[in-house]
Amino acid sequence: MLRSRGTGYPLYRYLKTLGVNCTIVAPGKIPRQNSDKIKTDKRDAIQLTRLLRNGDLESIHVPSEEDEAARDYLRSRDSLRLDLGRNRQRLMKFLLRKGIKYSTTKYWTVSHYKWLNNLQL
Repeated sequence: MLRSRGTGYPLYRYLKTLGVNCTIVAPGKIPRQNSDKIKTDKRDAIQLTRLLRNGDLESIHVPSEEDEAARDYLRSRDSLRLDLGRNRQRLMKFLLRKGIKYSTTKYWTVSHYKWLNNLQL
């Protein structure tokens, strides 16, 4: 049994090719007791073994390598788009602090890029 961490899928697939029965469990779905304040690997192992034996753990779906690659691509794309927006905002705020204003209202057009390229800072 593995706890899902984002890096567990390749290990899961490798263990499956070896014929090892493996289950991935989401950490948030592991039942906990309020009295369990002290966490150690040994206590965790005992608790997880007991929960697995009793059938109290719910496994998660492991995506195929293709699905995982598509998910990674989309996450990276979304992250880059957010970074682009933040950096554009950062640039415009920098120029505004320097008293440099673009005269038209449409930003990030061909004419705006030309204007940016011709700036003398």
